[in-house]
Amino acid sequence: MRAILTNPRYTGHEVWNKQRKQEILLDVDDVTLGHRTQQTWNTPDQWVWSAKPVHESLISKATFTRAQARRHDRRQHRSSPPDS
Repeated sequence: MRAILTNPRYTGHEVWNKQRKQEILLDVDDVTLGHRTQQTWNTPDQWVWSAKPVHESLISKATFTRAQARRHDRRQHRSSPPDS
């Protein structure tokens, strides 16, 4: 069930721009050493959703959005320091 609630494809829509490549110099003082490429996640507000569903959905877009908000809230709650 978790895989369905974390993957936007199960809403029936195609989603692009979830990740981007970031080029990081190995040594800023010696650029001849080159760079490494790192994949990083874009925030959900940067994702591009297809206007219409491309296949039958297993969950609604609203359910997906609520599940993502709950996951975000739980992560924030776990990472915040306890009150004194």
